[in-house]
Amino acid sequence: MEDLPIFKLIEERNDIYVSLKGRKKLQLDSFINDFISGKIKFCHTLNALPQMTIVFVEFPCWKCGKINHIYFIAPFRSACNTEITHEESMWTSKKYSFRPEILKIIKDYSATKKGVKLDLAIVKERFSHTMGKSYMSFGCNHCDSIFGDFYVMECLIEAYNGVGVVDTHTFDVDFNLDLRQDIPHWCHPGEHPFCE
Repeated sequence: MEDLPIFKLIEERNDIYVSLKGRKKLQLDSFINDFISGKIKFCHTLNALPQMTIVFVEFPCWKCGKINHIYFIAPFRSACNTEITHEESMWTSKKYSFRPEILKIIKDYSATKKGVKLDLAIVKERFSHTMGKSYMSFGCNHCDSIFGDFYVMECLIEAYNGVGVVDTHTFDVDFNLDLRQDIPHWCHPGEHPFCE
């Protein structure tokens, strides 16, 4: 709470640390110095740093058996080290990961020395007989079979735990990235600007 600054103290190896809700742990003297000098303040919103990581994952085609690589956007981080996730609905064309800017970055990356080894699934609108409608989807780059969102989501959930991950690509975002969330918190961004 802004009006009542209460912080958790942790004792480790004869030292006292202050925890900022698991985002950071500062030695008590550093915390007091930063708090007094205005390097820690209460922010009403949480804002992502302008940096993105794409995670590439193996995905075998259900029809022809060939290995493709699909991807997801890793959770973002705020300047004060909070993980910011973004929810995406299934069976819709309006996924964040299918934005034209993201598709261009992935296409450019796939032409690099590191990215050329990826056998990327093709992203386009396809008709799903299961859903009875068309939507943007991953599909096999060998036989063009749609990769249904339910199976893609299962694969990506496993990939969050490292299963099937083959590559990552981190880059600075130079397009509109507004992931601001109304999450009040004590912010200690270091060399970055405060979240609000």
